[in-house]
Amino acid sequence: MDEHNASLANNSFFQHHGIWALGVRVFRHLSFRVKAICISLAFGIPILALSLCFLQNQQSQLEALRKERAGVHLMKDLQPLLLGLLEARNATRAMLGGYEPAAADLQRARLQVDQALQRLQAEDAELVSALNLQTPIQDLQVAWRASAAAERGVDAQGRTVFGPVSEAVVRLLQAVGDNSRLVLDPELDSFYLINALVMTLPQMTENLGQLWGWSSYGLSRGGLSLEEFRRYAVWDAGVTHGMQTLRGHFDRAIKARPELAQLVELSLLDEVRLYRQRVSDPAQLVAAAIEPAEAYADGRKVLRQCMALAHSGLRALDDLLAEREAHLAWWLQALMALTLGFVLLAAYLFHSFFLVVDGGLKEVRRHLLAMTAGDLTTRPEPWGQDEAARLMLTLREMQQSLCLIVAGVRDGSQTMLKASEKMAQGARELSSRAEKSAERLQQSASAMAQISGTVQQMAAHAARAEGMARDNAAVAQSGSHQVSGVMGSMNGIEQASGRMEDVIGLIDSLAFRTNILALNAAVEAARAGEQGRGFAVVAAEVRALAQRSAAASQDIRALIRANLDCVDAGSAEVRVAGSTMSQIEQSAHQMKQLLEEIARGAQEQHAGVADIGQSVQQLDALTQQNVSLVEQSVAASMALQAQAGALVAGVSRFRLPE
Repeated sequence: MDEHNASLANNSFFQHHGIWALGVRVFRHLSFRVKAICISLAFGIPILALSLCFLQNQQSQLEALRKERAGVHLMKDLQPLLLGLLEARNATRAMLGGYEPAAADLQRARLQVDQALQRLQAEDAELVSALNLQTPIQDLQVAWRASAAAERGVDAQGRTVFGPVSEAVVRLLQAVGDNSRLVLDPELDSFYLINALVMTLPQMTENLGQLWGWSSYGLSRGGLSLEEFRRYAVWDAGVTHGMQTLRGHFDRAIKARPELAQLVELSLLDEVRLYRQRVSDPAQLVAAAIEPAEAYADGRKVLRQCMALAHSGLRALDDLLAEREAHLAWWLQALMALTLGFVLLAAYLFHSFFLVVDGGLKEVRRHLLAMTAGDLTTRPEPWGQDEAARLMLTLREMQQSLCLIVAGVRDGSQTMLKASEKMAQGARELSSRAEKSAERLQQSASAMAQISGTVQQMAAHAARAEGMARDNAAVAQSGSHQVSGVMGSMNGIEQASGRMEDVIGLIDSLAFRTNILALNAAVEAARAGEQGRGFAVVAAEVRALAQRSAAASQDIRALIRANLDCVDAGSAEVRVAGSTMSQIEQSAHQMKQLLEEIARGAQEQHAGVADIGQSVQQLDALTQQNVSLVEQSVAASMALQAQAGALVAGVSRFRLPE
């Protein structure tokens, strides 16, 4: 019989709650802490996963943009190297044709390439390592050293030796475009600009350099052979196709971003087109009797204009990438600020909700306790229009009903019976609303747990930032001490150079006196005649040595003065650097103090949120107790309805308002 009743109770339970019955039954047997953990995990895990995916995606986009900007920076630094290589190759080819003034250009071009390679190893070492370009750069250096070892830039057959260098430069440019992911840029304007500057312009510049070199060579030799003319035609077609492709890419980029028309010097393409028309037929150049020097200078000018076009385009591309990077960073900061603002708003609203519910339940409890004691003279007054206020209105109605019931019982048992039915109905409504309040309190507790986790994470980030600021301050202080040591060393060098000036003065004095003594000895030897001839020769040698010593001392003095000027300039720069390092040290110290204050504030917030969580747990326990109390009140009212006759005698203990 008991099992049958339990089965009926379970069926009625599931019939009442529907699809929520399983969750309600599980939560009936769990504590508030376990409930909060379950709800927090149910909401927190997917939200955390989505947040991490979003942040990882945004960070990947930022890293990709930074890699692209690094590639653009390297492309800028590679422009002088490419120009120097082309000038060196064409100067060598002009020398092969008989144009000897190109030898000076060859030396300048080699120096330019050496300086560009040194810049890649020194200033751009970090970017080279980030983009994994060590292997192509080493290949380029090996090829360049091999070309430098050849006498006058030619091999045993009299041909230029720059072919492997050109191939190494092409591989390096391709590696820069691939490793920096420039060729995979997703935006339309920068995509076409990259195609123009990274994919098309270097190859067109190479073909244009071939036209320049072979046109100068043909003018110097009086024409080209049939095989040379065929290769010349291929390079000419490459320049024509490159200009068409380059113009198409630039037009598409300008269509997507019109302001690029003012940033990129497209007028230089017209200069290239005119030059290509002038040198397209080497036979016409020879027939026009153009001087090799004029053709050589004209080609070098156009090639440098191509480099100027590449420089302006790369600068515009870097501006586009920098603008996109700043916009993405701003969007991340705005999203984080918006999220933080809503978290603070949720905390404020939750605390306000806690105060409202807690105050309403306390007031309801006070009136219920008074009613339990038999005091029906209190008057429940609602404070607003929320659930607690409606509960207060219901409580007031219940109190009025109790008053009517008590008055009716005093008048007659039938009136008391009808009043007890109304009281039972009010008790059932009170039980339902109390259960709803408990469910909403559980949802609020779940939100409070999420807020606590967020504040704890913020506190951890603030502590990490504080440690990093402390390390930065220590590094800045160390740098300041090192700069102070450098200033002391520069002062010592300056003092030592001054003492060397004194030594050179002494050498000048000795040389002058030696010269005077040698002159006097020569005079005395002249007076001695034939017997003093040998002595005169010795005196002449001594005088010559004295004059050479004087000249050498003048040269040393000039070098020391130049050294003093350099030391003075270096001392000034070191002093400026010392002042700057002092300012950096002060700024780092201020930043460390500020982050310490932020870390303390985050810890205080975490402690406050923990206190609120404990208060919510206490409130949940009180709500559960109130629900139990309301259920007991319902049972008591039902018993009251059944035993109305027995309560007639005891109703005299109630105090009714006048």
